Amino acid sequence: MKNLTIERETIQISAACGPKECEYVVKHVFEKLLKEAEDLGIKTKIHKEEFIKGLPFFESIILELQSPNLQAFLKKWVGTIQWISNSNVRPNHKRKNWFVGISILKNTKIIEPKDSDFQYQTLRSSGAGGQHINKVSSAVRITYTPTGLSLVSMDSRSQHQNKKIALQRMMQKLNEASFEEMQVSSINNWKLQKSLIRGNPVRIFEEQIKN
Repeated sequence: MKNLTIERETIQISAACGPKECEYVVKHVFEKLLKEAEDLGIKTKIHKEEFIKGLPFFESIILELQSPNLQAFLKKWVGTIQWISNSNVRPNHKRKNWFVGISILKNTKIIEPKDSDFQYQTLRSSGAGGQHINKVSSAVRITYTPTGLSLVSMDSRSQHQNKKIALQRMMQKLNEASFEEMQVSSINNWKLQKSLIRGNPVRIFEEQIKN
């Protein structure tokens, strides 16, 4: 049986500079996209939600998708989404067409290191702790070989525990690096989406916006 290549993309659903109604639409579009993705067996992971003062609507949502044939799914969603509805926040407002944008975040890479990507080196711990901690090589330096990033853990007298702590901290740093890269891409997308293209929407929904 031929193995299928798993495709992965990170997308952003954004209200751009649209009015408050569009921020509610972001939530509704996200829910519909998520339901459709789950029905198709597409794996999803939320990376970031831009809440508006803790209320149940969003300026944007960043979502990672994984699946074979993912591009076919994205073609149905990436672009401008039109939502036809009376305003849910401004009674008697005449406008009924609201727009949000879905874009693929470029140049983002989720780091998933293998065990072989890490090198460990034992060191003598320094500082407080008495003779024992200075004589025993209990500190651990971990290096992520693809980039050369390294750090040292000497929190514990246990070499095994320091190795565990070092790996946890390294994974945190790698995740932070991925997230910072994603933020840069998100900012660039936000600048492009400040003026959404309202013509030729890829999807049109006609449903009352709910609070």
